[in-house]
Amino acid sequence: MIFELDVEKLTPLPSRQNEFVHLPEYPLADFDLSIVFDENVGWAEIEAIARKADLVKDVKFIDEYRGAQVGDGKKSVSFRIWVGSDKGTLTSEQIENVSKQVVKKIGKKFGGDVRGA
Repeated sequence: MIFELDVEKLTPLPSRQNEFVHLPEYPLADFDLSIVFDENVGWAEIEAIARKADLVKDVKFIDEYRGAQVGDGKKSVSFRIWVGSDKGTLTSEQIENVSKQVVKKIGKKFGGDVRGA
């Protein structure tokens, strides 16, 4: 015999719950931002502020850069933001407004500057 399995001992274990998640009715749009911060600003803080903007569905870290191009004591953080609405497809103007709102909120909190702007 290679192994023995006591199925009765498995019965009391909870089975996993599968949860159905609806796909969005309207498409999401995404855009990337690269913002220069003081090097002591953490990703969790940046992400929390970005998520507070209207229509933001998700925020993901892409990259962090430290070097001569951003200066001493600074870092550039790049991240992707997905936006969408439950009421319709977003226009490019609405997406641009969300981008500006995120930059404004982050700038107000941390004084970050958009890289390349």
